Amino acid sequence: MHKICTIFSNDFFVVGESTLVPNTHTIITSRRKMSAGATQNQKETSDYVKLISADDYEYIIDRKCAMASGTIKNMLSSPGQFTESIQNQIHFRDISGQILEKVCKYLYYKVKYTNTAKDADVPEFPIEPELALELLMAADFLDC
Repeated sequence: MHKICTIFSNDFFVVGESTLVPNTHTIITSRRKMSAGATQNQKETSDYVKLISADDYEYIIDRKCAMASGTIKNMLSSPGQFTESIQNQIHFRDISGQILEKVCKYLYYKVKYTNTAKDADVPEFPIEPELALELLMAADFLDC
């Protein structure tokens, strides 16, 4: 069974905090409204990507933010008919839910601050010391 918690973002940056609670599912998304006439499934297919951790936590994030990772971008936009690009979901068998949640937050952070002026005050992205090594390995694999 997949686990679920909820995080909402404001302008592509996650402002909520989540804890990995059993039987919960994390949804990281921006507060954009869906266009009139589109069903939830139609919008989810085109605008969102589901990332699934090794311990079955699911993270639904904006496609634009997911594409900030070179590895995810290659998986979703490869010319072949790969399962990931068809289903808009990727299962990471070696990345835990706690690390994947932090990666998702970073992807939103990266999209928000990528084209910021050099003299602008960009806040530091918080990384807990106990997560640093695993997060570094995941970031290297995900190219983000």
